[in-house]
Amino acid sequence: MDSGMRYLLELQRLDSRIAEIGKLRERIPQELTRLNEELEAEKRRLEQAREELNSLKLRRRRKEKDLEVETEKLRKAQGRIFEVKTNKEYQALLKEIEAAKKANSDLEEEILLLMDEMDRRTEELKSLEAEVAEREATISARKKELEEKMAKLDSEEAKVQLLRKEVASRIEPPWMGIYERVARSRGGLAVVKVDGGICQGCYVNIPPQLYNEILKGKPMAQCPFCQRFLYHEGTLEEHN
Repeated sequence: MDSGMRYLLELQRLDSRIAEIGKLRERIPQELTRLNEELEAEKRRLEQAREELNSLKLRRRRKEKDLEVETEKLRKAQGRIFEVKTNKEYQALLKEIEAAKKANSDLEEEILLLMDEMDRRTEELKSLEAEVAEREATISARKKELEEKMAKLDSEEAKVQLLRKEVASRIEPPWMGIYERVARSRGGLAVVKVDGGICQGCYVNIPPQLYNEILKGKPMAQCPFCQRFLYHEGTLEEHN
């Protein structure tokens, strides 16, 4: 194989790796964003659970204050029982006492229910805190992996770019210009192999004469249909 074609082939290999690195680097910030959003969602879920528990505590305190008020009402009503003078007043006071007792009983039942609910929510919160802490550790570890991977990709890209510059300097300017023009118009792929007379870039049969010339080592052969540079693996191996 002609040395110029070898350099073009190497340049294509390097450019393909640079493009691959670019795609990998694009995916990393996207995954980091997804992980951050997932972590924020977990924290919001935890915060909501805490707020709900605090709301239950506040309701309990209010009910306990209401119970104190109703207990005091009952005590005062019971203290007046020996002060009434008529049967009518006595019956009215008994109704007041019964109403106060019922209010106290209802409040005590509500407080017990709230305490049971608080106990359940407290256990759920502990479980959720452990779950979120574990998930946060997993996400943090993954983020660290991605950041390290990004650093490695940046380092590799810098090295590949230097190597590309060296290889490009060995290619004659006219061929380099054609390579770059074809690469721009063909999705970055300017050098492809030909197999069985078929260009592996556009998958069209090239003229038999051109194929035979490539098999004989024709330098800088291009596909007449897609203009990509063509090489044959057998010819490449023969001249290695």
